[in-house]
Parts: sequence; C-alpha cells; structure tokens
Amino acid sequence: MGGKSGGGGKTPVEGKNTAKSGQRYTSIHAIAEGVLAGFGMGDEQPMKSVYLNDTPIQNPDGSFNFKGVEIFAMPGTLDQSNVPGFDTTERAVGVSTEVKNGTPFISTIVDSTVDALRVTVGVNMNAQTKDNGDTVAASTSMLVELLNKDGTKVAKTVTFTEKSGGMYQQDVVFDELPPVPFSVRVSRVSADSASSRLINNTYFSSYVEIVTAKLSYPHTALLCLKVDSEQFGGQVPRVNVLYKAKLIKVPANYNPETRTYSSPIWDGSFKEAWTNNPAWWIYDFLTQPRYSGLAKRLNAADVDKWAFYEIAKYCDEPVDDGYGGKEPRFTFNAYMTEERAAADVLNDLASCFRGMAYWNGQQHTATLDRNSDPVALYNNSNVVEGLFTYSGVARKSIHTAVLVQYTDKTNGYRTATEYVSDDAAVRRYGLNVKNITAFGCDSRGQAYRIGKWLLHTELTQQETISFSVGREGLRHLPNDIVQVLDNDRVGAMVGGRVLAVDGTIVTLDRAIDAVAGIVVGGKLLFKGATGVSVESVIAAQPSSSILRLQTAPAGMAEMTEWAFIGKVKPVLYRCVAITENTDEGTYTINALLHDPNKEAVVDGSAVFDKEITTLHTIEPQVRDGSLTVSDGGVDFTWGSKITAGAAVFYNVEVWRNNTLYRSFFGLKDPNVRLDNLPNGNYEIRVYAINSGGQKSEPLIKAFSIDYTVTGLRAKPQMFAINLVWTLPQTVVSNIHTEVWYATTNNIASATKLASVPYPQSEYTLANVALADRFWFWVRIVDAAGNTGEFTAAVEGVADSNPAELVKVIQKEFTESELTKDLIALLEGKITEGLLAEANSRTAAINVLRAEASAALLEKASELGTKITNVENVNANQAQQINTVTAAQGATAAGLETEKKARADGDAAEATARTALAARVTTAEGSIVRNDKLRVTGDKASADAISAMGVRVGSAEGSITALKTTVASNQAASATQISSLQASINNGSNGTNLIPNSDFAAGYAGWSMFNWSNTAGLTTGFNLEAGAVNKYNLKDERVFYVRDERTAAAGATYLQAIAQNNRARFAVTPGETLQGSVLAAGIAMVSGIEAIHVYFDFYDNNAWLGRVARNIANAKTPATGHLNGMRNDGAYTSLDRFHTLWVNETVPAGAVWGQLSVRFWFDPSVTQRYGFFVRPQVCVVPSLSHGYVPYQVGTQGLSAQVTQASSTVATLDGKVQAMHTVKVETLSGGRKVVAGLALGADGATGDSQVLIYADKFGLVNPSSKAIDVPFAVTTAAGGSAKMALKGDFIATGSILARHIKASQSITTPILSAPTINAGQINSTAINNGAGNFTVDAAGNLYAKSGTFEGTVRAEKIVGNVLKSFRLQRVSTGVYTLAVPAIEYNSVVTVNIPMFVDGGKSASGNVGEIQARWSYIEVSINGVEVFLPAVNGMGWTTGKDQFVEYYKHYPDTYQRLQWSEVVLKGKTVTISISIKNFADRAAFRDAASAPTVDISPLGN
Repeated sequence: MGGKSGGGGKTPVEGKNTAKSGQRYTSIHAIAEGVLAGFGMGDEQPMKSVYLNDTPIQNPDGSFNFKGVEIFAMPGTLDQSNVPGFDTTERAVGVSTEVKNGTPFISTIVDSTVDALRVTVGVNMNAQTKDNGDTVAASTSMLVELLNKDGTKVAKTVTFTEKSGGMYQQDVVFDELPPVPFSVRVSRVSADSASSRLINNTYFSSYVEIVTAKLSYPHTALLCLKVDSEQFGGQVPRVNVLYKAKLIKVPANYNPETRTYSSPIWDGSFKEAWTNNPAWWIYDFLTQPRYSGLAKRLNAADVDKWAFYEIAKYCDEPVDDGYGGKEPRFTFNAYMTEERAAADVLNDLASCFRGMAYWNGQQHTATLDRNSDPVALYNNSNVVEGLFTYSGVARKSIHTAVLVQYTDKTNGYRTATEYVSDDAAVRRYGLNVKNITAFGCDSRGQAYRIGKWLLHTELTQQETISFSVGREGLRHLPNDIVQVLDNDRVGAMVGGRVLAVDGTIVTLDRAIDAVAGIVVGGKLLFKGATGVSVESVIAAQPSSSILRLQTAPAGMAEMTEWAFIGKVKPVLYRCVAITENTDEGTYTINALLHDPNKEAVVDGSAVFDKEITTLHTIEPQVRDGSLTVSDGGVDFTWGSKITAGAAVFYNVEVWRNNTLYRSFFGLKDPNVRLDNLPNGNYEIRVYAINSGGQKSEPLIKAFSIDYTVTGLRAKPQMFAINLVWTLPQTVVSNIHTEVWYATTNNIASATKLASVPYPQSEYTLANVALADRFWFWVRIVDAAGNTGEFTAAVEGVADSNPAELVKVIQKEFTESELTKDLIALLEGKITEGLLAEANSRTAAINVLRAEASAALLEKASELGTKITNVENVNANQAQQINTVTAAQGATAAGLETEKKARADGDAAEATARTALAARVTTAEGSIVRNDKLRVTGDKASADAISAMGVRVGSAEGSITALKTTVASNQAASATQISSLQASINNGSNGTNLIPNSDFAAGYAGWSMFNWSNTAGLTTGFNLEAGAVNKYNLKDERVFYVRDERTAAAGATYLQAIAQNNRARFAVTPGETLQGSVLAAGIAMVSGIEAIHVYFDFYDNNAWLGRVARNIANAKTPATGHLNGMRNDGAYTSLDRFHTLWVNETVPAGAVWGQLSVRFWFDPSVTQRYGFFVRPQVCVVPSLSHGYVPYQVGTQGLSAQVTQASSTVATLDGKVQAMHTVKVETLSGGRKVVAGLALGADGATGDSQVLIYADKFGLVNPSSKAIDVPFAVTTAAGGSAKMALKGDFIATGSILARHIKASQSITTPILSAPTINAGQINSTAINNGAGNFTVDAAGNLYAKSGTFEGTVRAEKIVGNVLKSFRLQRVSTGVYTLAVPAIEYNSVVTVNIPMFVDGGKSASGNVGEIQARWSYIEVSINGVEVFLPAVNGMGWTTGKDQFVEYYKHYPDTYQRLQWSEVVLKGKTVTISISIKNFADRAAFRDAASAPTVDISPLGN
C-alpha cells in the first residue's frame, strides 16, 4: 500500500506598471493692455502673486505649494521682446478613436502655415496574462505616416513595451512636413487581442498643428506659465494673478505710493505711475485711445484735468478704516475683461467716489457728493410763475439696511458682503434691504462707508424740488448746490428782488413780513460780486421795503435776488438735472435735498472692533494693540482673552503698501519687533489661535514710515548753493539724508555729495563758480540701507547779483584779520611803539651827533688832515675809536667810529656808533648810525637805528631806518621800518592856524551875527537856496552873508560880521600873526571902510584887544560899490575878489585867537551880499611883513615815503608775513596817500595784495606816449569805474546790473541755456530763417502753433469767425459798418430781446402775452425780411416785423437773420426797435445786437 507524494503550487505575479505618461500645461495669459507696475506681492518673488486654483504657488515664508512651475512675465511695453520658450502657437485637434489592425484612421492637414506636427497615440494597459498566471507587459506596435498623393512621405513606428495601470500615451513629432494637403494615417501593426488575457487596445488620441511664431505682443502685459498638469488630475488649473495695475498718467507732483504731493501747486504736467486713485483711472479712460473709443474722439483739452485733480486729492484723504487705523477715502482695485459702453464704464468708475462723470458742454468733467458753497439763490421772484413743486419718496422706497458686495483683499480677493443698517430706521420703517455692488472696492471699511452713505442719503434727503427759470438756468451745472427760499412754504414774504441800491440803502420789491422775524439785526442774503452768496447785517429799516445795511453790499445791483434770514433760512438742494425747454425758452431744474453734514457722518462710521461681553468664550480674541518706537525699530504688543487653560499662539502679518511684507508664525509671546523697515504704509495684523485651531479676528494696527523728503529748494548764495528741505515725521531716528548732485538733469549721472545727519535739513555747497549749474536730489537712508525715493530734481546756481557779489568780496577783506593787520602796518599803527622808540633814540643820537660834529669840525680845523686810532681793552669792556678829520678854509669834515662791548651779570651788550659831520658855508649835514645787541634771560633783541638829517635854508629832509628783532618763549617777530620825509614850514610861509580854512568840511566854526539885530541875516556855503551855482567860485568854496534887514530911518550903513568863534586857534604871546581873506561884496557902502578883517584875542576868561584893517589896503574897486560877484549865475574868478590882511602881535596873557570879517552894507540897496574865501592865519617875522600868499592846506607842505616789513610767529598758530610801501603828502590839511601792502597768513590760508589809491592803472613801459591800457578809479562810497583798452576775455560769468543804454553788444552768435531779460531792444527778432519773427513794431509772424492758454486780442484777422457789436445810436436804434469782407461768408444778425409780459389782447383770463415790437432791419440801406425763429410767429409786411407770441413773462429771446455775402463787399447794418402800437416810441434790445461773420472756407 503506498502512493506518490504531491508537488508544491505557484502564486501568480503581476508586473509593475512602469509606463507612466505625463502632460505639461503651457499657457500665455494676456493680463492687461499697457504697461503694468509689477506683481502685487513684489517683483522679487513673483510666484507669491500667482495663484493656481486659488492657492499661491509660493507661500509668504518662501515655501512652494506646487512643483515644476515656470513663469515668465512681460510688462506690456511697446518694444518688449518675444517670450523665451513660447516661440510657437499650437492648435490641438482631438481624435480619441480606437485603431484596430487593418483599420487605420486618417486625418487631413490643409493649413499651409503649419511648420510641425505632434501626433499623440496611446495604448490601454498593454498587459498580458501568461499561462502560469503572471501578468506582464505586452509588446504593441503602431505606425504613424504622413502621406499625400505621391504616397507615404514620412513614417514612424511606436512600440509600447511597458505595462501601465490605464491609458498610456506617447507623442510622435514630425518636424519635416510634406506640402499641403497631406494626411496623417495611424495604423495598428500588432494583431488585435483575441482573448481577455491580452489587454492592449490602441488609440489615436489627438494631433497638434504647430506654427512657429516668435510673438512679442506689444502693449500687452503677459504671464507665461508652464506646470505639470498631473498635480491637477490632468485638468487645466484656474490661474489668478495679483498685479499692481497698469501705469497711467498721474500729476508730476504726486507720489501715488504715499499719496502725497511734492508741491502745493500743480503745473498741469503728468508722469506715468501706478495708482489706485479712481479719479486718475477716469482720466486715463478718457485720454487713452488704445482701449477707449471715447478717447479717440477727444483731445487733451476736452478733459477737465483740474477737476479730476481736486477729486483725486479728496479720494486720498485718510479716514477711519474701522480697525483703529487710517485708509484712503476711496480706492479703485478691479479688472475689466469685457467690452462695454463708455457711459457705463464712466458711471462705474465715478461710483467709486460717489460721483458722476458728464459732458458739461465744453469738457468731460466729474463731480462728487460733497459739501460746497451754494452757487445760486432762488425765490418766487426769479422762477416761472413763482412756482416750486415738491416731491417725496414712497415708504417702500426707503431702505433701512444695505448689503454691500465687495472684493475682500484680506481673504484672497474673494467676494464678501458687508451688512450696514440703521437701527432707528428699521424700527420706524421696518427692514427693507437693498443689495449693491461696490465697484472696484476691496476694503471692508470703504464698503461700509458706501452702504452708510446710501442709507444716510435715503433717510435724510427724501425731498426733491422742481422749478423752471429763464436764462438763469445757464448759470450752473448739475451737482451744484443752490439755495431756495419759498415764500409760500415759509408762510411769509422773505424773498424777492432788489429795486435800487444807493450805498448802504437798499430798496426791496416787497416788504418783509414781521412774522418772519425782527428785521433790524437780521441778515439780508444775496449773491455777491464773486458769485458767492453774501450775508449782510441789517442796521435799520427806514420803511417797510427800504433797508439800511451795516456795510455797502458789494455786487448787489438792480434786480438782484434777495432773501431775509430771520427765523428761517434758505434750504439747500443739489441739482440733479437741468433740462432745456426749447419751445418755451426756459430751463427746468430738478434738485434733491442736500445735507451738509453727511460727509462727517459717513467718514467716521466704520467701527469693526469687537466688544468683549463675556469672559467665558472658546474663541480667542486679540485686543489692546500698542505701538512703540525704540532704537530705530518698532515694537508692537497686544493682549488677548482665551478660555482658561487653553494653549494659544499668534500669527502676525505685516503688510506694506497693501502687500504682504513679512510674516511670523507660532509666536508664544504677545509682542513682535520690526527692524529695518523700509519706507511705506504699514498694517500689522495679529491673529490668535487656540488649542482647538480656532483663529481670531485680526487685530489691525496701521502706521507709516515716511522716508519722503519734500520741499527741496536751492537758494543761491555768493559762490555757494544752499539746499533746504523738509523732513517727514517718521518713527525711526537712525537715519540720515543723502544729497546727490550732477551737472545735468539726469539722476543716473548723479554722485553723492554729502550725508547729512538727522534731523539736519540744510546743506551748503561751497566754491561754486558763477557759471556752474547743478541739479540736486535728496533722499533718506536708514542704518539698514533702506532708502526713500529721491526728490524731484532741483536746479541750483550761485548768486549772480553783482551788488551782493561785491559785498561778499568786500567782506572777505573787511573781516579778515590779515587785512586789518596789513592796513595797520601800512598806516603805521603796529609800529607806533617802534617809531616812538626810534624817534627817541634819534633825538639822543642827534645830540651826540651835534656834539661829535662840533668836536670833529673843531679838530678838523685845528688838525687839517689827520687820522687817529685809540683802542682800550680790559676784562669786562672793550672799546675802539677811530677818528678821521679834514679841513681846508671854510670847509671841514669829520668821521668818527666808536665800537663798545660790555658784559655785566646775566646781560651782554654791544654798541656801535658812527658819526659823520660836514660843513660847507651855510650847509650842514650829519649821519649817525647806532647798532645795539642785547641778550637777557629768555629774550634776545637786536635793534638798529640809522638817521640822516639834512637842512638847507628852511627845508628839512630826513631818512630814518628802524630794524628790530624780538624772540621770546611764546613768539618770534621781526620788524623793519624805513622812512623818508621832506617838509617846508617857516615863518614867511608857515602853518595856517585856521581849521576848515577852505571850508572842506563845511563851514563849521564860522558864524555870523550883528551887534544889535540878527533877524534877516543868513549865511550860506556854496549854494543859496533856490539859486544853484549862483554864488560859487569855480573849483572853490565861498562863505557868503546875505542881509535882508530893513534899515532904521536915517541909517547910513548896515553891518554884518562873520567870525570863527567856534574854531578859535591857540596863540603864543609875543609872536606876530597875519590874518587874511579874499573878499568881495554887492551893495557895499561907499568909501574905504567897506570891509574889515581883524583879530580878537582872549585869555581863558576875557577879551583882550582888537586890531582891524579895511578894504583900502587892497586894490581899489572899480566902482563905488564892491561888485565882487556877478548875479547871473555864472562862475566867478578870483581876480574879482580883493585881498585883505592885518598883522598883529599877540598880547601878553593871550591864549586864544579869533579872525573876523566885517561887512558894511548900503541900506538904500535891497540886494546886499558879502563874500569871502581863503581865510588864513599864519606866523610872520614882524608887523611890517607883507602879505603871505594863501597856502592850500592847514599844515604846511610835507611828503613822506615809508616802507615797513613785519613777520610774526606765535605758539597759538598765528603766522604772518607782511610788507608795505606807502607814499604820503600833506598840503593845506589835505592828506593824500598811495600804498601797496602784501600779506600772507599761514593760520587762515589767506593771502592778499592791497593797493591804496583812488586811481589804479597799468602803463605800457614800451610806449613812449602816456598810454594806460587798464585803469580803475574809486569814488566816495566805495564805487569804482574800470576802463580797459583792448579785449576782455573771461571763461566764467560776466555779471552787471545793466549795460548802459545806447550801447551795443556785437556778436555773431549769442548762445546761452537761458536768457533772462526784463527788456530786449532790437529792430527785429528772427528765428528759423524767418519762420518766427518779431519786428520792432511788435508784429509777430509764425508758420503755425498751438496756444494752451487764453489768447486775448483786440482784432483777429484771417479765416476765423468774427463778431461785431452794433453801436447804440439812441434808444432802440443801432448801426454798424462792417469793413470789406475778406472771405465768402455767412453774415448773421443777432437781436437779443428780453420780453416782459403784459395782459393778453384777447382778454382771456390767465393768458399772458408779450408786448408787440416793430423791428426794422436794413442791410446797405435795403430793408429785409426777418424769418421765423424758435417757433415764434411773425407777420411780415414789406418793411415791418411784428412779434405776436404767447409766452411766459421775463423771457429771453434771440432773433436772428442770416445771409451769404461775397468777399470784398462792405456791409452796413441798421436796426430800429419800436413799440408796435406807438411807432414813435422806441425800446432797447436786451443787449446790443451783434453781427457774426463766419467764413465759408474760401
């Protein structure tokens, strides 16, 4: 019994799926038309701003949420390059057809632009099961062919050898294609599966037509994306991008990032920048023709940029954001991807700032709902029929809550809804919800304010008003605010029109009802001269309709509207629409009740901070944020409330300029520090997370770090530019200001000039040449290297004012210590002590000289010729004497030299003396030299004095030289002075003792009196009042006496005395003085005692005596009267004067002397004058001495030449070297000095050369004639004149206040960056070969041009519309003669009529009709017919026109007549307007008729 044992079983194995196909998603996204500012999260890491299926590619912390992503962005410029890696366009054609063996699938290609083909084929699983149960990969082949009529051109076989879990696809690419048309045939090569054990169905999935095209897409901002689509389940992901919007035009002075303005005044220029201010997006839409059809039909002048500027500033004003911070009032953040009507887009954009955009008849402009001054006043007197119509709103139309949809930037820009309600309105009206969408809003605070504004408007502005007016409807526009005071609604007469105005007295058209309030003390409201409503206080009420105002009402005129403000006030309405009623000639105004307080209510309404109502909560809350600044950083702390025992941590987001800037995750402590923050507006958002993962509402705190410097300005200074700027208020302090500059207005070429520490806001660039021109920029930089924006360039130059330049140059001299020292040395002030010592030593030497000379001369006489030498030497003293003498007859000379040395104690001294004496008859001379050297203690000195004196007669001359050297512990100095002097001063031509003898300083010291009466006596100097040059010597001053007294009866003479009693001169008893004058007179007494000159002498107490000499001592006058002066105003010569003198010995005891001149006048002559000149007192040898001629000066004659040198060095740093040469003369008290001073100051680096002279010139030494090529003269007050004979060449600037009139500058070309001139005098200005000329008569010729401002002219000639106003001849009669018409034209006559109403002729009740008018119009004397206009009926005869029209009263009508007139014709127009019933009575038109001449173009 037994059997076989059984074998082991095998487990089937399935092979791995090794075949995996992947697809890469590639796309190009057109983001916007125009250049974009950049990615929303910053351009440094752009993937943070790109979202795939609402998930950012890169997280704020830098980590990635997707792999294998490539992006490339193009900004949207005109010249942008093609996108790298995206150089083809592809068109995919889906096939998705199973292909079986023997049944190929064929598709045809017909596009000739296709450059390549990519065919996708696939196999399902590609698996087979073997007999042992294993599942392995199969081998399946497919054939892809390109074929045409000639057969197969290209064929590629695809073999699948790997197993997959599903569909596996593979691409076949054909780069070489046959000519079109051709076909793609896909065949299955492998046999079809015949059992379920082989799964390998094959498919023709798709093919892609590829066109090579390197496209750049100019003007379009692109985002190019490549990503592995496997991460999205093979689906195309949704792509969102956070961008800063496109660059648009903003004002040049505007910084859209900080929302600040660099200057308070805008010049109207623009720059391109990013902004989310809605006003500038409207402006861009109206002016950018690339995507706005409306802009293609508008010019820049058709858009009111100034209105948008004011709206933009209003949008930027900060308001509460609801979280305790601030945000702009309105922002616009949206994208538009579909074509829409321009009006709809404008309305949506204007809704961002609660306004409206419209065409005002001249420009596209916009207004917004904000309070403003009323522009018009309406009452029953100036509306049609005095009727106001009021309307309210239905209760169901009043909303009490609003749901505002907006895009929430804090939640991935998803749509959010903000609920706004008015609880009081809900209780009153019930809940009535309105749904609105806040276009372009991404802020919760702005969304809330929009809802609040809508609710407040509906709840407080429920009334509308409607009324019709005449031409006053043209005075304002929609959205303007007007005042309405309705007498019927008030219940009293409180408004009307003014009938008359006389100063402060105003006559009204009706009495003010007492029920309206007390009139006196109330206010009268009217529209003033500026168009703004004015309130004037009523001072009195003389009668019921007459008022007296406190002040004259400026701008009030007859028919001005008025309103009384007492118990009631006018109601404010905002115009909603103004409709013209063409048939009636009126305008209907619809307005909405206006609340002036709405803006304040809405702006502060958003509050989102949650109030804590319980301590038992499971939700974390963050509160009590506190911001502090320390060490240049920001510390932020906060508090929180959580459930007891729950763990908590904090996430902090720091947003900068609405972009996430920095993040902190998992903070345990409730504080965070932020360092190195760059310039920007910040928000800190703190979230608390509890242990359950719940996240709190954010605590938001806003602050700004402002690194924006404003107000940079350059102030010109002398050789310098002073820069001043305004620093911002910033939270950091470790900053400094960088100053950059360049020689061109190009920041790229600028270099850093200086770093200025904070908070200094000023810097001065020195050593600037007058021709230098710089541009400056300033920015703030902190310690971390963060920088603010550069300021706008400011141009700076040095001060070129010549007067200021001269002041600075003078100041450099006048305030320099070296200048003072040089002048002191030149004038001898430094060496006064040395000169005094020199004079003392010279006097001692002169005594020794006299003694030695006498002894030498005596020896010379005795010895004849002899030489003697004596020497003596001992231990302490050495002495050597050499003597040389010579004599012959009356001539003798001697020379002696003595040298001596001595030592005593701590001093050593050496002396050398040389004496030379000579005598030749009366001439004497001597030369003495003394040298001395002494050393004591801490001082060593050496002195050398040499003196030479010579005297010949009364003339003296001397040469003195002093040299000194001093050295001490503190300083070393050396001085040398050389002086040469000569003078003439003796008894017969000595010193004039009278000060001011030539009246050089006026006539101080001289006076005039009479013994008994001085009334009627006057004195003068040079000029008599009202008689210029009448009594004046040529080049000499005259003292005159005028006597206008009336003589007593029987008087034979009148006397007047001129004396220098206030300028007495000192005298010495016993000396003889001579006093003299040159005198003359008119109407002197006959005889020899007409004029006296005499002395008076005084001791210190009393008068001592007098002596006089009269005119007889001079030449006898030609007539009985001394007519020394002529009366014809001509200059008089000295030979007309008489010389008078007197000699007198000074009495004993006299101390002072006085000279007087006495005139004796003839009382019978009415014109009496006395004159004298050149008074002189001098010492003479005797009483018999003759007349001493007048000496020009008061101190005799002297001349001196001085040379001084000085060097100084001290331990305190003073190092100077100076040298001066001075020549000086003294004549008649007049001191004249010329000198040259050279100095160098080592301590200050100052070196100077000063020239003492009133004239300075350079003389050509090679010219034999006196030829001064260069000269400078100075005058009193420091002014100077400079003359240059030759060419003046300068590389710098030439500055002057003016170039003297009637002078010319000749130059072939005058080139300058800027020519600033108050006036250009020229016969003509010609620019561009006659393309632009201005002649001397002011006629301007130009080819063509554009004026952006206002053109005002009395006359404009050419093919333009001309308008003429007819002249009023009399009441209702007008005429005009039009010159010959230059072009074929349409001539239009306009007759404005203000028609006042009267009762209907038919007598119908309530019917009002215009008064009839008879109007005659004549053209060149021929009466014409007036056609019907404006629907008005006219009955016409041959020569008459009758208005027959039913209308409202007080209506403005314009009657017109037009006719074509050929060029060259002269037109004379006459118009007369009469009453129809009484044609003898005339009436005026509303205003003067006009004639318009409109050329037809030829």
